Amino acid sequence: MITYILSNVALQVFDPQQNILYVEVVQRFKFFLLPGAPTPSRLVVRLNLNLVKKDGLYYIHSQEDFFHPEDVAALLFHIAIPFVKLYLHLGGILSNVGARVANMMGYWRPSEAPSQNQSSTAPSESGLYSKED
Repeated sequence: MITYILSNVALQVFDPQQNILYVEVVQRFKFFLLPGAPTPSRLVVRLNLNLVKKDGLYYIHSQEDFFHPEDVAALLFHIAIPFVKLYLHLGGILSNVGARVANMMGYWRPSEAPSQNQSSTAPSESGLYSKED
């Protein structure tokens, strides 16, 4: 069904504590019956890895592919891309309107920023962006 595939790995990030590898890939697909040139599509691949102690190598346990809706539309039917973009923009606008209506009716109110005296429940980010680690 697919007559042409070309993939380039743009970026990879490995988390050794959780054995998870994130890979950003740019792929070009050409389906057999669809007209048009191969379309580039970006996706993020999440690989859950298992470390085998015997040989010290990581093996793929599971894989998840995350495509953007525009890229899926570009792969299947090029004419659908403007409609998908419109749908995504309308979804963002309706979400914004829904939050404002819920706020006016009292169902949802954003909380104030925590004061300096309150402790944050989020984990510390110290050392997160330092090069020493």
